Amino acid sequence: MSVTLLACVVLLMFAAPAQAQEEAGPILTEARVVVEMNQDGNNNVEATYTVEGTEGLEGGPLEHLLVSQPGAEVNEISVVEGGSGEVESPEGEGVTRVQVPVSGDPATYTLRYEVRTDQQTFTVPLVVPDVVVAQPGDSDIVIETLLPEGERLTGEVFPSVTGREMRDGRQVLIHRVNNVPSRTIAQYGEEVGSFGISNLTVGAALAVFGAVLFFWYRTTFGGGSR
Repeated sequence: MSVTLLACVVLLMFAAPAQAQEEAGPILTEARVVVEMNQDGNNNVEATYTVEGTEGLEGGPLEHLLVSQPGAEVNEISVVEGGSGEVESPEGEGVTRVQVPVSGDPATYTLRYEVRTDQQTFTVPLVVPDVVVAQPGDSDIVIETLLPEGERLTGEVFPSVTGREMRDGRQVLIHRVNNVPSRTIAQYGEEVGSFGISNLTVGAALAVFGAVLFFWYRTTFGGGSR
């Protein structure tokens, strides 16, 4: 009886991980999100995702989440590659559940949409797959934020910037992250030339200091020679 009981325990130990693996849902392994910010407030987003374990969907929709952001409005979302139908995006407040039809396993597809932001709003919401994200060593998630031409980062930024480069006259902020955030933030402003405000301030201070030093020298040494 003891041997039988021990055998049952061993079988359960091996069966449990197998059952958990079978019940595991889709998992996000790769993502490349490009956010193109423009001065007129019409910002473009293109997101390419790779999700494994989508065989159980049988060509059905994969749920995504869209979190509303103040001063930002997401226009029509479309699948430009890797999709098999129209995106269903019911209007909602707070969190909108977006149904994206995908095919294949793994499923690699690209979403494209426009985000209209108010003046002085630098937050762009992202449409994110509502699935588990693979461990950092097994995932590759990169977000690129393109600032308008001639602009530079002047304030708040999210996620953290891990690299920068120039592309077609635009500064590109590169974010390597462990999961896809619900939004990106990049507060930008005009480029400051070599004679910017800070340089003018320093120059004025040096000029005042030089004038004070000149009058001090003249008063101290010039008066004594007469």
